[in-house]
Amino acid sequence: MYPGAHAVLMDLVWPATTTTKSPRRRGGSRHGRKAVVLGSELDAAITAAHLQPLQQPPSTPTQQGAALILSRLKEMGVRVTATQQPLVSTDLQIAPIADLIGVYTEKVPDDTLVIVEVKCGCTAGRNVSVSGDSSSRFREPFSALKDTWKNRAHAQLALQCACAKLWAPHYRRVVGFLACYNPDNGTLKMAPLSKTVNAQLVPRLVHILRKLHKGCWRANAP
Repeated sequence: MYPGAHAVLMDLVWPATTTTKSPRRRGGSRHGRKAVVLGSELDAAITAAHLQPLQQPPSTPTQQGAALILSRLKEMGVRVTATQQPLVSTDLQIAPIADLIGVYTEKVPDDTLVIVEVKCGCTAGRNVSVSGDSSSRFREPFSALKDTWKNRAHAQLALQCACAKLWAPHYRRVVGFLACYNPDNGTLKMAPLSKTVNAQLVPRLVHILRKLHKGCWRANAP
C-alpha cells in the first residue's frame, strides 16, 4: 500500500513533535482527542450526505458540519463527485486521500478539478505553532515555512493537489481548498490553497521523492 500525505510529511517535512499520535485532525489542546473523533465522524457524515442527502435538518454537530461544507461548495459552484478518494501516484509511489473532489458545474467543459481537505476542531487551520515554540519550522529544505497547524494543513492539501495532477492528467487545472470546521461554535472557514506553502513545498518534495525513493519509496502506513 502506498503511503498517504500524512506519512510522507511526517517522514520528510514536519519536525518531530510530542503532540497527539493521530495522523488526522490533530489538536494541541485538551480537546484534541475529541477533535480526532469528531474529525473521523465528520468524514463519514460528509460521505453519507453526499451519497444520500438528508431528508431532515441535521441534528448532530458532524451532520451540521457536513451539511455546511457541502452547502458552501455548492454556493462556490462546485459539484462534489467523490469523497475519501485515494489520489494514487505510481510515479511518486504515494497515495494521499482527498476528503472531497469535485468540478465546477458552470464550466463547460469541466477542465478544473477541485480538491478539498477538511479539518475539524478548535485548532484546525489556525496559525499557531504545533509544538508551542513559535520559532519551530519545517525541516530543511522546507524551513522557510513555520511549523503551524495552518501550514501543516496546507502542506497536506498541496501534496494532494500535486498528486491529483498526476492522477487525473486530463484536467487542465487543479485547485485546492481547505475547509476548517469548528464544532464548538458551528463555524466554517473555507480558504484556497496557500500559494506560499505550495511554492515552498511541492517542487522540492516531488524532487526528493523522485530522486531518493524512486522504485523503493515507502513510508509508514498512513
